[in-house]
Amino acid sequence: MAEDAIQVEINALNEAKNYHKRSSRIEELLDDETLEKNTDDAFGRVIDAFRKVLEVRPTTEAGLLAKLACVRKFREEHPDAILDDMDLLSGLVIAA
Repeated sequence: MAEDAIQVEINALNEAKNYHKRSSRIEELLDDETLEKNTDDAFGRVIDAFRKVLEVRPTTEAGLLAKLACVRKFREEHPDAILDDMDLLSGLVIAA
């Protein structure tokens, strides 16, 4: 059976989040503020990946549940992330 498109986007989001964590850790370890731009760019990739997760409509029930869990986890991990231009609720309702 083919993988739900939402899983592909969730995997990409997880990769972006891992890259951001590594960038942040390197900046912290080296105590080098010049690396802050790299960390900011890495978080931008996380936001872009999250937007793609929101845009993709799951094709299975499992995909829908994965999307709901992903959105909830993202909001818990990044409560201060500016997502004003993203209508989370309508995206989830459409997916359902």
